[in-house]
Amino acid sequence: MPASRNGSWRRWTRAWRRAGRSCCTSWSRGSGCRPAPASPTSAAARAGTRSGWPSASASRWSASTPLPDRVRFTLGAVEALPAPDAAFDLVWFRDALEHVERLDRAFAEIRRVLRPGGRALVYSLFATRLPPPEDVEWLWRTFANAPTAHHGAAVEAAIAGAGLRIDERIDLGSEWGELAEERAAQGTRRLLHAARLLRAPDRYAERFGRAAYDVMLADCYWHVYRMLGKTGGRVYLLS
Repeated sequence: MPASRNGSWRRWTRAWRRAGRSCCTSWSRGSGCRPAPASPTSAAARAGTRSGWPSASASRWSASTPLPDRVRFTLGAVEALPAPDAAFDLVWFRDALEHVERLDRAFAEIRRVLRPGGRALVYSLFATRLPPPEDVEWLWRTFANAPTAHHGAAVEAAIAGAGLRIDERIDLGSEWGELAEERAAQGTRRLLHAARLLRAPDRYAERFGRAAYDVMLADCYWHVYRMLGKTGGRVYLLS
């Protein structure tokens, strides 16, 4: 059965359709990788100014949207959302949790901006129990991701500590990786790229630098591990 028709995919779709009228959406551009160790960054950088995003992007997008009276883009950090209390019916937080170092502040802010009866949808990639764990830990370090953001126990503790309730947890496993493979052969292409990088590491490291080489290899592993089940997508529906 195609990945898009599997049960957990349908559950994710149903959860999304339960959205309210006012929505706060947060996401990151690409995998957020950078060839450098983790270091303190500004709130604006953590919110999406990496990869050369200028601060004017939010204003430009707000001006160009076909629904200017209903859609607005604002730069900010999930640990300090630029919104008043009880502002949204839905908070959609996708592919950005890995950049959050203070999970407690992030989920406290999500709770603050939700209206009574509001919901939050949180999607991210998590480590699984498949060995060896050091493979995945190397991946997080290379991408300079927050050390605890990929561990379900730490995330769920932060959710509970913020006073939010997990109404549903949807473990997608390798389904999105399967879907990406069916549509665009992403896993196969990344496996091919990884083989080339591993066959001649010194050649690529000399040309691009060791840090850039590690990031290129980690990007390949990101997709391959998702197919192998070393990592898996997970959705939380919160209230």
